Amino acid sequence: MRIMFVQKRMDSRGGSEIQSIKLAKKFSQRGHQIFFWSHNVDFEIYPELKASPQIIKLLKSHSNSKWLFSLINEIKIIKPDIVYTRDTRRLFVYTIICRLLSVPLIYNINHDVKAMPYNLSQLNNIIYRDSRAYGFFPMWAVFGYFATKCYPYLSKMVSQTNSQREFLNSKKIDSITIYNGHELPSSLTNLRSERRIIAWVGSLKKEIKRPHLFLLISKNCRHLEFGFKYCGNLTDNKSYIEYLMKTTKILGNVEYLGELSVSEVGDLLEKSYIMINTSKVESFPNTFIEAWSRGVPVISLSVDPDNIISEEGLGFKESNITGIIDKIEYLLRNADQYNDISKKARNFAIKNFDLDIIADKYISTFIKTIKDYES
Repeated sequence: MRIMFVQKRMDSRGGSEIQSIKLAKKFSQRGHQIFFWSHNVDFEIYPELKASPQIIKLLKSHSNSKWLFSLINEIKIIKPDIVYTRDTRRLFVYTIICRLLSVPLIYNINHDVKAMPYNLSQLNNIIYRDSRAYGFFPMWAVFGYFATKCYPYLSKMVSQTNSQREFLNSKKIDSITIYNGHELPSSLTNLRSERRIIAWVGSLKKEIKRPHLFLLISKNCRHLEFGFKYCGNLTDNKSYIEYLMKTTKILGNVEYLGELSVSEVGDLLEKSYIMINTSKVESFPNTFIEAWSRGVPVISLSVDPDNIISEEGLGFKESNITGIIDKIEYLLRNADQYNDISKKARNFAIKNFDLDIIADKYISTFIKTIKDYES
């Protein structure tokens, strides 16, 4: 099968970019021809796109003003059996191109579908709300609005959670649920009792990820003999970043580790006792899977995809900062309960998120989509 990945930006360690690379490599190992089109590529972050053309052939657009024509030309030359993207911002363009060139397009959701504007009234409300709250125009909402208009014209949509699939179904939009996949560690190198870190992983975005809340949690946990460590890429909000760095220095019990690679994040979580998530909204955080696969319970402020944390007992979902602090102290006091959650988390990850299992589901979906498209 000739599979073409389309992701205009590959210059940050985002969940969509990381998953795309993991899937591309795995599909190549299965004997499929893999092509990866992008414009902005950071080869230090994704060396696979430069070092192994026999595994993943990079089709890089070199002109910012002509990337659209580059993509059209590459699709004509490659003649892929299917095009796959997680790029919501440009989905409208990809949909038009693939329909004009008669190529099936699969779109993998990378956001909270319930937060998207599905009509102009919702779009106007989001623009008004976010412009007043954050002081800048929410361009994501405009892209999101146009993306939702593409849904009926896609060859297939892949949801990251069952709740996303059910929501889309309520709008008469068909999708299939496939969880994110990861190469899971074969064993745990650090004993649970030796872990002395409470971790936070994510980009330092004020409005969505809210790392300042992690600092607030650490401030109220200075009596604990644990180190609070957070990592993630910086944003353009300079005043907010300055606030985070200044507060980090003042607190003393928290450390910013910078932007880490995937393997470095894995090493951090391997040493962590608990992972905290303070995001306002997310689809299905890769960090949850990375933590669970290492037996690390997750305590989340708002996000609980498919209610997995609550129903499977893989940590706790709390509604406020006080609740998170209480659960941190609870797990520190109750070693048996902690070990039980830790074992559940690792077993659940092995059963549901192993990359080989996930790759099988994607390939089956691709084959069926191609057959349906041709019929």
